[in-house]
Amino acid sequence: MAIIFTYRPDQKEQPLVYIAGGFETDCEQYRDQLLYEVLNAAGLDKSGMEVFRLDCGKPCVKTDSDLYSFSVSHSKGFIAVALALNGEAGIDTEISTRSVQPSLINRIRSNKYPLEEEGIDALTLWTLKEAFLKMTGKGLRHAMNKVHISRLKPHTYTAESKVGEEDIRAELISFVYRSHRITLSFSPRRIVSIR
Repeated sequence: MAIIFTYRPDQKEQPLVYIAGGFETDCEQYRDQLLYEVLNAAGLDKSGMEVFRLDCGKPCVKTDSDLYSFSVSHSKGFIAVALALNGEAGIDTEISTRSVQPSLINRIRSNKYPLEEEGIDALTLWTLKEAFLKMTGKGLRHAMNKVHISRLKPHTYTAESKVGEEDIRAELISFVYRSHRITLSFSPRRIVSIR
């Protein structure tokens, strides 16, 4: 059974993002089960559910009633799926004891505001940037050092970057669940066209 998380920016009445996760071997069947669980938790119609990828590689799910983008991450036997009802979501998970090489951090640290990111531990910084880039649909094709992270309060961040011709900003939350760091990036507006 998957664990269901809900995310409500600014404590709005309805959750805007549903996250299902569980400790299983990564496979298409388990991913579909987690996706089914987030659709069910959101009270969405699951009939006619069809999963596909956009040209940029971002996964989407079509139901009889609508189209939704979602994000998947897996690490060391843990899989997480995030579904945004409105807007976009990106998710990243890593085992919380993973070490990140200093040379990698030097390459991903913001080239515009490096001091703002110095107080963020390496693994958290990596997951913040990866979740943001998954949300945009660009993934690691966009340089991580062009994503600027700012801490708002414990576990809460913002990210911004120019992606193509567009300035994109997102809210992020990052926390440890059991032995895994989970980071969610959320934008209340549609970034990737799925129509």
